[in-house]
Amino acid sequence: MPVKKTMKELISVLLPAYNVGEYIGICLDSILQQTYSNYEVIIVNDGSTDDTLAICQAYTQRDSRIHLFSQENAGVSSARNHCLSQAKGEFVAFIDPDDYVKKDYLQTLLNMQHKTSADIIACDYNTQNGSEDQDSERHRFSNKLLSNDEALRAINCFDSFKVYMWAKLIRRTLFNGLSFPSVDIAEDQYVCCELLSKAKGVYYQPTALYTYRMRSDSICQNVGRHTKTPIYAVQEQAKHIQAHHPEITSYAYAYLFFSGITYYNNYIINNESIPKEEERFIHSIVQRKLKYVLRDPDISLAKKMQALIFSISKPLYNQMLKLKHTS
Repeated sequence: MPVKKTMKELISVLLPAYNVGEYIGICLDSILQQTYSNYEVIIVNDGSTDDTLAICQAYTQRDSRIHLFSQENAGVSSARNHCLSQAKGEFVAFIDPDDYVKKDYLQTLLNMQHKTSADIIACDYNTQNGSEDQDSERHRFSNKLLSNDEALRAINCFDSFKVYMWAKLIRRTLFNGLSFPSVDIAEDQYVCCELLSKAKGVYYQPTALYTYRMRSDSICQNVGRHTKTPIYAVQEQAKHIQAHHPEITSYAYAYLFFSGITYYNNYIINNESIPKEEERFIHSIVQRKLKYVLRDPDISLAKKMQALIFSISKPLYNQMLKLKHTS
């Protein structure tokens, strides 16, 4: 039986910020409009070269709950670790500074935490591409209190619990002894897996309370510019699951498989040449893990067809992918 609590917990809202002057004001306004008031905002300016710092400084004058820190540019992982080092709340909520949230975002997530006593509460989100909001799909793990294994299974089957750090309320003590690795992209995958392994209860709230802004200059939209492959991080995630949750290893392999394909897709869509070493790495994953994908009853027929075409004929797969993204 969950212990009844009063709405007094401090929530640390964490914003690692780099060159988001065009968007961060909208983000901060959405935070300041929250119906739940007992929160602090920790902004780490990661060496921005635009007006991000000036905008944040202005907001600190408007509200004493906003705390601003600056560092030389060291990447999003370093900025997130800096945010965590300054956080004092019982719970933390990462928000990307080019995104924004509904006014009942914190209140709703904390309400669900009180109801379920889960260490991690996640919610649904909208995707904003240009000016149009698009509802994300609803999932079959909604409104369920998940165990560690169930939550890990959910992320590895491409279900409700995505590996992003945003759109979640997380008990801060779960980060004890844990930090974001110094990789260019996909640091969320490693950390989220570790958090799920430590959490006592995970709950998914299907209400879309968070809006994710898709930007053409986002680090995740320009994978080819970076030197470290995200599937290396996913491979570490798969190894962790194999060691600590062997009963769901097949789901981790499926996730590794499709992460490799997604990484490959980004190069093809952007008309960029994938480095040979990384292409060989992806090819080896496809050859070794295809059987897990085809045997998995939770993976859709469409996903299995995608996997088969990719493994049989890259030229055909490339043509179909380009056609899909130009139609």
